[in-house]
Amino acid sequence: MWAIAFIQAIQIPSVYKWGAEKGRVQMFVLLFIIIIIATGAGFLIKQSNFSIDMEMVENLINRFGLILLIATMIIMYFVSYKISYRIYQNKEE
Repeated sequence: MWAIAFIQAIQIPSVYKWGAEKGRVQMFVLLFIIIIIATGAGFLIKQSNFSIDMEMVENLINRFGLILLIATMIIMYFVSYKISYRIYQNKEE
């Protein structure tokens, strides 16, 4: 659910800015860059022998997981709305 919201939050301003075809291409390029950065960060964390207490992470997710999910989705859509609104205003002028 979060991944779909993330893709939509990126796609909406992209379509306003570059149109449907170019916006889709821009979205895939951006997602590819995000995946490369996340993979690189994971690799660096693994190489640095950084230990994570999985029990603490599990407790955090059990307590605040739904709240964090909803909050990040609201923030993503709010930022997407603000960007789209600014793009739309600039096109009208």
